[in-house]
Amino acid sequence: MNAIDILNCWDETLRTNNRNALGQHLAPDFAFQMLGQNAMEQTSDEHLDWCTSDESPQIDNIDVRYDSDGICSGVHTATMVDGSVFDVMFFGRYDDSRIEHWSVLLSPRA
Repeated sequence: MNAIDILNCWDETLRTNNRNALGQHLAPDFAFQMLGQNAMEQTSDEHLDWCTSDESPQIDNIDVRYDSDGICSGVHTATMVDGSVFDVMFFGRYDDSRIEHWSVLLSPRA
């Protein structure tokens, strides 16, 4: 498992509403955290519900900046259902088969 594989699973879940694409890789105590103005935290079930809801964004332009020893970071864009676009910084922690923690920081595009 590596960061690009993880993000491809996320993309598949967001595009197809297939919870299993991402869900099979989430650790039992997985935590998703959105930092900044719209701060929130979600468990794996809460996050999968959000990813497969009508509110979920589409991600694109993935650029992994660091990926070593189960720690990764990088950027991608997120297009929301209302058409607004955000630049997203992500920070993740994972092992060979499970994603343990994922944090994102969103910045609206001007």
